[in-house]
Amino acid sequence: MRNTNKLITDIREQTDNLDMLLTYASSLSSAISVDHSECLNADGEGGFTYSDDIADGLLALNDYLIEQIKQAHRQRNKQIYELIKAHEAQTEVLSAYKLAECERKAVEVAKDE
Repeated sequence: MRNTNKLITDIREQTDNLDMLLTYASSLSSAISVDHSECLNADGEGGFTYSDDIADGLLALNDYLIEQIKQAHRQRNKQIYELIKAHEAQTEVLSAYKLAECERKAVEVAKDE
């Protein structure tokens, strides 16, 4: 059971990390959109150009990363659910074992008397 609890904790930490990455990726997407429009307007000032193709590629890459993060997040949630169910099953088995052990000891005590 201790390993199950540790796995649940680890997966929750991974989920928190994925949440942070998702927030970062969303912020990056907004920043790329803003930078794209600003750089197009600043074309010629300082010699920096930012083509539509590069901006579109970055946005597509960012969207792909966001989707991958969301998918990993869903998978983590599923794993957490499965681990919780396994933990509940282990707890039930342990409780049944303890009950059976108590009953066995009671029978032994009754026989000794």
